Amino acid sequence: MRDDLRRGAEAPRAPAAKAGEVIPLTAMRRIVAERMLLSKQTIPCYYLSMDADMTDLACVRNKLNAKANGKAKISFNDFVIRACGQALKAFPQVNSRWVEGGAERRGAAHVGLAVALDEGLMVPVVRDADRKTLRQVAAETTDLAQRARTKKLVPDEYQGGCMTVTNLGMFGIRSFIPVVNPGESTILGLGVIQDRVVYRQGGIQVRKMMTLTLAVDHRLVDGAVGAQFIEMIRDALEAPQRLVDEQD
Repeated sequence: MRDDLRRGAEAPRAPAAKAGEVIPLTAMRRIVAERMLLSKQTIPCYYLSMDADMTDLACVRNKLNAKANGKAKISFNDFVIRACGQALKAFPQVNSRWVEGGAERRGAAHVGLAVALDEGLMVPVVRDADRKTLRQVAAETTDLAQRARTKKLVPDEYQGGCMTVTNLGMFGIRSFIPVVNPGESTILGLGVIQDRVVYRQGGIQVRKMMTLTLAVDHRLVDGAVGAQFIEMIRDALEAPQRLVDEQD
């Protein structure tokens, strides 16, 4: 599970530096800094957290990958990306961006996946995530992440996202508050999938749980709508067969 989660989000190691040395910004790091500052200065966010029971999803994923037959193996991120694509289509208010004069509705459901690089961060985009099978999403995220690390992405492959998924679970992080990318309405942070003791069906059980944290642009989406949006994502992850097609 840990190795699977590392795909698409491995942490680079910073180069050694002498005390007091000023490290010049790379072009990518400068862009990341500018966009994150713009986000914090101009996007009024609120934050929602919800736990998802990933026990059944882990079983479904294992069965799908056991019959991969050379096809791309499906990661937990892939399930989340497809669930987000479906939720974006169901909530046009969330699938919007702030523009001069009002809120622009987005026609498609494009979901970005944050990938850490030595120079900064890139967010390649899975286009029409709601319309692709899990296996197609898996093949695409694998390819995009690999080409992001080798700097072979073209602009159309990392621009135009409607929302972003970012995962720090592989580092043991239980929850964190991500920063919304300018031009998007929301970003979903994924924590570690871990065994927790929960009360279910009249008794104590040990289940594989994950905390979801959604940062939302309050100019576009009110709290009740944001709550329903993350709830839909949670419900899809807890009933993973909804995300599986016959082709998978």
